[in-house]
Amino acid sequence: MGVYEMDCKTLENIPYVPDGHSKDGIGCIGIIWLYLKENGFKYNLRDWNGEKRFEQNPNEFVKKLLTQGEFVPFRQLEKFDICLFSLDRRKVKHAGICTDSGHFLHISESKKSEVQQFNKMWKKICIGGVKLCLR
Repeated sequence: MGVYEMDCKTLENIPYVPDGHSKDGIGCIGIIWLYLKENGFKYNLRDWNGEKRFEQNPNEFVKKLLTQGEFVPFRQLEKFDICLFSLDRRKVKHAGICTDSGHFLHISESKKSEVQQFNKMWKKICIGGVKLCLR
């Protein structure tokens, strides 16, 4: 098994567009979907049916990610892992891509995609992530 790797810089500075799935504009799910697509994952876009579906059933999103890797706790997150965030530790509400052990790429409403540090707030709500593996 090997880790999928790509230069995450190609996903920086993309504008926020609700339900977006391209470099013209992306949402929270869109940045993950685009990352997976650029790494050769063969998901049907209908399987990643936008932010509303994610908000309605966030565990479905996590289940799909886990078909391509394994869950790892926050302390074991590494570059290229998908990081997951939850305010209540039960429902995933946000996701990003680790760019190294201290930073992650994500997008927020009305902003462009950007790399941020895992500061105190992000560390508190990060529940771990998914280490993607070749099969």
